[in-house]
Amino acid sequence: MKKKLFTLVAFSALTMLSACGQPANSSSLASSANSSASSQVVSSTTSSTVSSTKSSTAASSEVASSSAVSSQTSESSSSISSEVLPDPDPVPTDPTELPEGSVTRVYNEAEDTMVDDFSSATPKGTVKDGGVYNAAPYLKVRINSSNPVFPSSSDASIYKQGEGTYPIKDYDGIGFRMKLDDAKKLAKDHLVLALRGDDACKVYEIPLSEAVDPDGSALNELNEEYQDFIISPKQTIADENTVYTKNDGTPSTIKVLDTIVGFHFYAKGICDATLDIESVFLVKGAVKTVLDDFEHEKPNASSPNLWWRDSTGTIIGREIHLEKGASYTLPVVTSKANLVLNIKGDTSDTDIYVDNLSGEAHAPWGLLRDKNSNLLPAALKSVYAPLAINLEASTLNKAGMTAISIKSTSPITINKVFFSDLTTKAAAPYPALNGATTDVMVFDSFNRTQVGINADYDASHASDIVKNAGLDYVLSYNAATASMVSVNGSAAVFDATSLGASDFIQLKEGSDAHARVGQQYLVFSIKMEGGATLDNFRFNYGGAGVKYMNDCFASFGTKSTATPYANSEKSDYTWYVIDLKETGIANTDNSLDMYYSGTGKLSIDEIFFADHYQPTLAIANADVNSGIKDVNIPLDAGYKYQYGGYVGNPAAPVIGLTLHGDGTATLATIRLELNGTTLWFKDNVIVDPKGNPIDATAALPTTDTTLFIDLVKSGFPTGTDGNLHIHCGGDGGVGSITLTSLATYSYSYYSISRLDAEKTCDVSGYTYVGWLGNKATFTAEGKKYLVITAKGDGTATLGSFRIEDKAGNTYWVKDSQIVLADGSKMAAEALDATGKTYTIDLGATGITFQDDVHAHIGGDGTGTVTITAMSVVYENEPYAEIFNGHYSA
Repeated sequence: MKKKLFTLVAFSALTMLSACGQPANSSSLASSANSSASSQVVSSTTSSTVSSTKSSTAASSEVASSSAVSSQTSESSSSISSEVLPDPDPVPTDPTELPEGSVTRVYNEAEDTMVDDFSSATPKGTVKDGGVYNAAPYLKVRINSSNPVFPSSSDASIYKQGEGTYPIKDYDGIGFRMKLDDAKKLAKDHLVLALRGDDACKVYEIPLSEAVDPDGSALNELNEEYQDFIISPKQTIADENTVYTKNDGTPSTIKVLDTIVGFHFYAKGICDATLDIESVFLVKGAVKTVLDDFEHEKPNASSPNLWWRDSTGTIIGREIHLEKGASYTLPVVTSKANLVLNIKGDTSDTDIYVDNLSGEAHAPWGLLRDKNSNLLPAALKSVYAPLAINLEASTLNKAGMTAISIKSTSPITINKVFFSDLTTKAAAPYPALNGATTDVMVFDSFNRTQVGINADYDASHASDIVKNAGLDYVLSYNAATASMVSVNGSAAVFDATSLGASDFIQLKEGSDAHARVGQQYLVFSIKMEGGATLDNFRFNYGGAGVKYMNDCFASFGTKSTATPYANSEKSDYTWYVIDLKETGIANTDNSLDMYYSGTGKLSIDEIFFADHYQPTLAIANADVNSGIKDVNIPLDAGYKYQYGGYVGNPAAPVIGLTLHGDGTATLATIRLELNGTTLWFKDNVIVDPKGNPIDATAALPTTDTTLFIDLVKSGFPTGTDGNLHIHCGGDGGVGSITLTSLATYSYSYYSISRLDAEKTCDVSGYTYVGWLGNKATFTAEGKKYLVITAKGDGTATLGSFRIEDKAGNTYWVKDSQIVLADGSKMAAEALDATGKTYTIDLGATGITFQDDVHAHIGGDGTGTVTITAMSVVYENEPYAEIFNGHYSA
């Protein structure tokens, strides 16, 4: 790890800029223009009706620009003309918008049914009559010296990448598997491989016309067939003492063959062609190591094995091309109303066929209709559009559907086929975090003083200040602004008060000890002063590329910036919660890159990882059926039944089934039955208390393991019959399982007592019972309950008990205004000395939580009531309590 990071220190600031999404310069804008042709028309995650929808012009890659960084290159040893002539064959500009009112649908995993997303090397359906399936993705790059986007430098390249897992200098060659896209020629003397060695140096250029492969042979010319072009720096650079040239033109002391931390591949001179690159790789002896096979949507998507990569081109994913009567047939079963094709090309002679119980239904594109019964528009020529075809309106009966076919005489391309009811999953509420210090992984709390942060990895790694903070390094690579980030004893401060409009501040930290270990959320605690905003705060974590805070999600459909986690006790710091999965970050990582550009001061006083708040489980019955202890059930001997036990009436919310296997048995043939509903583990519907499906594919341990099953979240009705039945075995059963016990559990929710001591109240007069909470304590998702226990003298009731909120509402028991947890109304019944407990659903009662909430009693009735306990119980822990508990350590 040290070696890797030290090499990165020497890497060009260009590397960091390219990877980090700083404001675009002319090069990045040009790159954006080049990439917009492949942008999808609709970016929403829900169905939409397009109103003059245009293709995205957001950059597919961000290219470096900084006054402190030189993009100069060393002079090529060959003479290549850089004169630019008018383009004799300009790039066509097809329309990139659909007619107003067009119905589109971007695939929504939660709502839609995918038929074929073309993610496999082989199609899921049948291709007939000349259809072509692109089995492998590739990078397509337009190389035209007359176009604004001409990949002719280390800044804007055909392809470029920075070293990661594989030290480039140790390999025999850098390879590109590529071909020309058409009959246009591109001579190899127009192509250059440039090696990058140090931030203070120009890149070292190797024209392909002078390059040799690891065997010392010259490279072939490009043609329309894929070939491997392998450039060997060791064989091509004759003098092993050749050094990089500094940016000021003087020789450096860094030998090219000793230090290669990245490379750039670009064009020079007058040229006009389109290049397809299937893979980028390294070779060492007979071993080929693929660096990039373009199995990702964006050219600049980062990789676990690379620091960064980028291109001015676009990635062509797997897709199917139909023309001249070719067809694609897919088996389908669906109940959804709309067929969605992500399609581009000329649909003027495209037909859709449906096989169903009635035979075959057919409709040409000109008769296809959307959900509004409007005729479907023609697909866009060069940009994918996810057009939704309503089956009923198009007279394509879905009843008994077994297959669909797409046939076209005109040229079309498709890369997704799915079905949708065009429904939208509601945005999830802002998450309730588990703020317990024992469950949170603090990445950095910035409780230190640190100035002079720079790019010296060795010094940072050896620093006691850094080590005492539990970190491996703290770095800032942008030398021009490194002085603008510091740690002041309680927070990291990005001071942009004198930052240039096109510059940025960077802070990179790493910690093996504080790395995420699977938590769901990443949280930044941020304060903004002097006009600072989150518009240009961004970070890179988990190999997913740069994420802007404004584009991050706290939960499905809810942005991280819509946070309720304001903390008045921490000097106006706010927690911005990022659901890593919803934001598109899948991998764990031990490092975090942060960037800020803008104005004012942005301070971060803590960064941590956390999970969703989960109430603790309290055991209700440890052994509901002793008759299942040590019961062995063979799963490979046909169907077997076993009575589980009585789990309550209504059923307990959670059961714990303890069992073990024989090393081969799985849960695949096991299903549970409760109140007439039977669910299988293999269908991924039986879930744990966190809502995660219990794995039915892995072999069960041979020692006892307890499966915690949330019956309610799994979809079992609690009903009135609490008998649990276990069905086992059948086709595909393997091995055997042994049952040990079945237990029931209830959730133990967060509770705050609001009564210091018993309170005896004469209900003929007024008594203030107590304060229930304020806005801060009530700010949490989920239900909130008031639980009171009271006893009486046999005559007095709680009829005069009432709850008052600051909206001016008062809710009385005697007026049947207070709602209990089971939905019934709290009754004004006489209380005796044994007492009774009431659980009041505050939300269902109608309480508003905008300010203080109070409880009162008396002024109506006779006798005395003694309130022995009163607590507020939360389904999710209050945000204020999360803050207090978290920072108390």
